[in-house]
Amino acid sequence: MLFLIFILLGVVVGILSGLLGVGGGFIVVPALIYAFDYLNISEEFAVKMAFGTSLFVVFITSLVGAYKHSKLKNVDWKSAVIMGIMGMIGSYISGTIVVNYLSGELLRTIFGIVLIAISINMINYPKIKEVGDFVRPNLIYLLISGFLIGIFTGMVGLGGGVMAIPVMVLFLKFPIKKAIGTSLGMIILTSFGGLIPYLSADPNINLSQSLYCVGYVSLLVGLCIAIPSATFSSYGVKLSTKLDVRVLRRIFGVILFLVGLDLILNIN
Repeated sequence: MLFLIFILLGVVVGILSGLLGVGGGFIVVPALIYAFDYLNISEEFAVKMAFGTSLFVVFITSLVGAYKHSKLKNVDWKSAVIMGIMGMIGSYISGTIVVNYLSGELLRTIFGIVLIAISINMINYPKIKEVGDFVRPNLIYLLISGFLIGIFTGMVGLGGGVMAIPVMVLFLKFPIKKAIGTSLGMIILTSFGGLIPYLSADPNINLSQSLYCVGYVSLLVGLCIAIPSATFSSYGVKLSTKLDVRVLRRIFGVILFLVGLDLILNIN
């Protein structure tokens, strides 16, 4: 029954990703924290396992999303690779720190704060207009931006799109469509870099076998979410042309705010 819920979660994540133009990590992580708590997995393991499994989901879905956007010529692969390599380094560093030095309770609180910050951004999301022709940013700006986004990725188990897209549009002056596509190309590398410490960790818990875990990554749960997510993302894109996405962002932002608050206040 629980795995059916994971599959349905993947469908929801895919539709929302296409509909709202964001990655699904900020949905997957809290859902997995609650799910692993329900399975009586200790908080120390559950939170890190949610982060690692989320990065696995993000890695798979970003491959599919980048391919789709590349066909539409929305990916500047040179920028994506430059930022992605630096992001991979940053996410590996922060992922290693999380796996080895931070407690599950602290991570849960940090993620709750991040969710609240994301929710405020979604509630107040401005209507961004397309800028002119794309001009690739300065190399130094790409390197610095990629590294900082990577630190964020490995630290909280997200792909980084919620940070990458605003940075690309507001700071690096990408057109919004090019920013969305290029961020997905970059996330392939950043999520992989963050994933490595979670895969290589040795949590030493019996439940890891029943969930087909490698380190802090449940391959079974990840695939249950990633496959339907990748499949249904195109439906979200179609819905975005028919619905008022800004209103949906605000509604979903309120939900995220409440989830983030719950994660902070119920850390025991």
